[in-house]
Amino acid sequence: MTKALADLKTGYFQQLGRLFGERRYQIMLGLLLVMSWVAIDAYGHLVPLGLPITVIDHDNSKISRLACEFISANREIRIVATSFQNVQQAENALARGELAGVVYIPENFSRRIKTGRRGTINVSVDMANIVIGKNLYKAIKRSLTTLSVGVQMGIVEKMGVQKEHALSVVMPISVHEMTAFNPAGSYGVYIMAPMLFFFLHIYSLITALSLYLPLHQPLSRRNMLGAHAAIWTVCMAVGLLFVYVFLPIEGLPSQSSFFIVFGNLAVFFVLNFLFAAMTNALFNKPMVAFEATVIIGMLSLMFAGITWPTKAFPTLFNWASQAVPFTPFSVAYRMFLNSPMTWHDLAPNLWHYLVLGVSFTLLTVAAKATWALLRGTRSAEAA
Repeated sequence: MTKALADLKTGYFQQLGRLFGERRYQIMLGLLLVMSWVAIDAYGHLVPLGLPITVIDHDNSKISRLACEFISANREIRIVATSFQNVQQAENALARGELAGVVYIPENFSRRIKTGRRGTINVSVDMANIVIGKNLYKAIKRSLTTLSVGVQMGIVEKMGVQKEHALSVVMPISVHEMTAFNPAGSYGVYIMAPMLFFFLHIYSLITALSLYLPLHQPLSRRNMLGAHAAIWTVCMAVGLLFVYVFLPIEGLPSQSSFFIVFGNLAVFFVLNFLFAAMTNALFNKPMVAFEATVIIGMLSLMFAGITWPTKAFPTLFNWASQAVPFTPFSVAYRMFLNSPMTWHDLAPNLWHYLVLGVSFTLLTVAAKATWALLRGTRSAEAA
């Protein structure tokens, strides 16, 4: 027992020494922290700010000028002064990437409204970058919808409707929105946590896989277990740093208890280690396993449904995506970070963790046994 504990401690502290003492590991950990900070700083405003647009106002009326004021009040928008003579010139600038959007208010816009006809405002938005396009279009639409309601209220009041009833005439249906997990519908809120945990996912895989390379392979199984424990400790420390320091700085504190957060992180890293052990056993060549696992890890954002819903994947691809540790964890953190969760609430995720852990372990054992049998067969044939 004393010898086993000594071996575990030796592997643990030797690996800690490598993680903090060797240049390659220092660079990896430094890049993990720096890139994570850059990510939350880049998305910290939650929406793109100051997107350049131009407004071509050929009506130049009180209502059209009010529309410009409403649009410019959005923090996502920056109206730039231009000398475009027509819409085509502005849209050419949009195509060249000089503008993110063009708003065109035609002549007789206000006159049409005053005579009971529909006034039209044309909006062109650059959708090449869907984050820019969606946010810009949403901001412009919100401004023009507000203006439209105000104009309609003025019209119905002139028609004799009392002021206190004007809004119900213009908008007979009121919608109360309840958007779970991301009330503002912000892409920044959506992407910040995935980016941080994705970086940490890749770091944990690479450091775990490095233990199987001949240059760094521990001497015994107990040394190996101790080395894994050292990597787990560092990953847990960084994960808790992300949850309780980095994300709260941007106004995204965890809504669940410390034990929920700690438990999910702890299991996630163990699954990563089992996944690394499985790929190493299946390929039976440490460098090939290292390369294959890193490639799979880099695809984890897609497999986890961050870039596209997993239910929209082809059936076989959807099944394969469920075998990547980042997939169940990405579902879990979206729940426990954004809403108070209990272990009962996370039961499906815990079951997914268990199935993956058992599957990785069985495949590792089966692969090692198969390779050992093949080596024995070849040795017998050679003899």
